[in-house]
Amino acid sequence: MLTEPKEILRAFPNRKTAGQFETFLSAVHSYITSLEYSCEIGKTWLQVGDPKTAIYLLTADNDDSAIMTFLEILRSLPENRRSRVCFVLLGGTPFCLRRYYRAHPESLERFALHLGNVGHGDKLRFFPTKQLKEDKRKLTSLYKACGYFGKKNLLVQESSCLPWYYPAPCAVSICSLGKGKKETYANRCTEKTNIWEETNINLLRAGLVSFITCTE
Repeated sequence: MLTEPKEILRAFPNRKTAGQFETFLSAVHSYITSLEYSCEIGKTWLQVGDPKTAIYLLTADNDDSAIMTFLEILRSLPENRRSRVCFVLLGGTPFCLRRYYRAHPESLERFALHLGNVGHGDKLRFFPTKQLKEDKRKLTSLYKACGYFGKKNLLVQESSCLPWYYPAPCAVSICSLGKGKKETYANRCTEKTNIWEETNINLLRAGLVSFITCTE
């Protein structure tokens, strides 16, 4: 059995077809259950936890850096805080996220954190929905995960709104911006999705684990 997130990604570099993604999810399932989580596989996603009782919904794109961050948070989360989060690893298109919400409408009531391409670039950004920006208490809690770390920074970007396929009212998409990119969601970094900088993964893991465990 593969015992490290890096090993899983290296063993399954191609996850574009349904068969490839299904085989990959099987390996991820084995890894996550080895961490003593309950885990179930759907047609286009893998779910860890209960969306009916969780406080947060943490979803991740089928992107190397998003998957790495997703698995590192799973591995790092204290056992007594696991029930606070429902983790969902999605297939390769934005429509998978909408399909998940249709299958689990109770998830619309959760504070949703969505991991996109976060592995390349020095600017890591939280892009909140309009509704989240209007909820000052929840938005303020998100700032607790922010900070400057050498030449890198993790900040909330309030001047950009998420597109239509983020259906949850209270949601934030987490992406990186490459050098020279304007700080809007439409100009987020989309290149080099198959690589990641370990510093980016570690910063997000630490920030989001702290946010999940400490925020009431």
